Amino acid sequence: MGKMTFIVDFPDGQEPAIGFATSILGGQLLSFAFSDLRDEWAWRSAADSTPPEGEYVVVSDGESCSVGRFIYGEWLASGGRCFLEPVKHWMPLPQL
Repeated sequence: MGKMTFIVDFPDGQEPAIGFATSILGGQLLSFAFSDLRDEWAWRSAADSTPPEGEYVVVSDGESCSVGRFIYGEWLASGGRCFLEPVKHWMPLPQL
């Protein structure tokens, strides 16, 4: 089963009623949040910035995502190995 993320902007006060039984484009809603997109959750270019040294973050090579960290000038996977594909983007791990 595939999952997709949509961010939809509604005028204040005109947000639709939703719940876990809501059908969206033929699929079933599994999760939602009543909040604005927060800058700290946005992807950052690895060419422009790096996270604090040693902090675990979500990383992407442009096709897939993983957890890793930037340490000693290198991107390392959570298991300590170097990534085979170059890291193109990163974002902080979401707070649960």
